[in-house]
Amino acid sequence: MGTPGDDMISASGGKTTIFPSTGKDDLTVFQGGNNTIFANEGNQGDRVSVGMGSNNTVYTGVGDDVITVFESNENLIFAGEGDNQISLVKSDNNQIFVGAGDDTISTERGDNEIFAGDGDDFITTLFGDNIIYMGAGDDRITTKFGDNVIFAGAGDNLIDAQSGNNKIYAGTGNDQITTGLGDDLIFAGVGNNFISAGIGNDTVFLGSGIDEFLLLEGEGAVTIHGFQSGQDVFQNNELSFTVSGNSTLVFAESGDILATLIDVQL
Repeated sequence: MGTPGDDMISASGGKTTIFPSTGKDDLTVFQGGNNTIFANEGNQGDRVSVGMGSNNTVYTGVGDDVITVFESNENLIFAGEGDNQISLVKSDNNQIFVGAGDDTISTERGDNEIFAGDGDDFITTLFGDNIIYMGAGDDRITTKFGDNVIFAGAGDNLIDAQSGNNKIYAGTGNDQITTGLGDDLIFAGVGNNFISAGIGNDTVFLGSGIDEFLLLEGEGAVTIHGFQSGQDVFQNNELSFTVSGNSTLVFAESGDILATLIDVQL
């Protein structure tokens, strides 16, 4: 139990429960798992560090909190409202729940689940097959490697899925979606979206709005559902179109096929 002021509490060995009081607290548990930290009183912003032990649970309340997890797996993190900073270093298979606020969350590895509340959040994952749920807000989501699933909420989001067979569900808003190496599945929601699909055979389902595509040669053909002629556009110059059944094939000047427009005849 802490004092009403600013406390600094450290514990080791595992199976420890920490209840600090109000104040701006600095809490550390290490070399042992199954710890529980309740840093949920006051709104001054707490600093919580968990290392070298698994199955820990962290609760932080209102405030701009800093939470760092190092070499610790299968943790539960509940961060309340505020502009929180959460970093997972060499930690696998964690679950993160954050409240409203402009949060910054980064993970290095493992199959993590991130539930971000409303706000303009910044999410970065390095390795692992992560599942990311975003609330309303203008979010920036970057995944480096892995087969990730991204549910982007309402807002003008920037989504960059660099490598892996990713699934992206964009909500309402004017989103910018970029993918790299892999066979990606993109559901573009309502809004005026920009989409650039990278190397691989990607599939895109469009919602209502004016969508803009950048098609690159030598990176595979994109299959596009819901393309609206006279509304959706391509950034590329020197494209040619050939009707094939009920669909249209899109070619570069070199003859490389760039896209197939399903149930559209141009």
